[in-house]
Amino acid sequence: MDLKSIVRRGRLELGLSARAMAEAVNVSHSYISQIERGVIKRPSPMVLKRLADVLTGVSYWELLRVCGYTGRNEKNGGGIKEIEEILKEIDWKEFEELVASILEQHDFSCVIHFKFKTKRFYEIDVLAAKNNIILAIDCKKWKRGRYKKTDLKYAVKAQEERVEELKKFLRVNKLLAEKLRLKGKLYFL
Repeated sequence: MDLKSIVRRGRLELGLSARAMAEAVNVSHSYISQIERGVIKRPSPMVLKRLADVLTGVSYWELLRVCGYTGRNEKNGGGIKEIEEILKEIDWKEFEELVASILEQHDFSCVIHFKFKTKRFYEIDVLAAKNNIILAIDCKKWKRGRYKKTDLKYAVKAQEERVEELKKFLRVNKLLAEKLRLKGKLYFL
């Protein structure tokens, strides 16, 4: 089944008008109409995530597959697409959403663009928590070139600092720790 059929059938099953569906997905009603007519065949992964959240009986992964973000690659004889190939097709915001979606599929609670302050302001692209495991993920699209190794070393050092400051922040911010349902000794990755 193609995207236009999935969206139209799902919208009608929910008894939603195109305007109501658009409001739920946070896009214009004309955007929903263009998807249902097949004019827009490949919305961004962020829009697909919001569609999956609204529609019943269809997963985010199914929508990604139908739109060609995952699945078979004709270039390698019909094999599964390589992650590098998928990443070339999305921007950094969509990558953050994709990372959070994968973690949520594995029962992690996620916060995108988590900002906090200790000695200065910090931001973690994706903060994920499950039981006593904390993942602080920095989603960067590394440039190619001769300084890549230096850039990576700098980014690792900066990430280590953010994680250390996050540990301090969580020790004093019990409300956040409760919201993330953290308990016992915490393990940061």
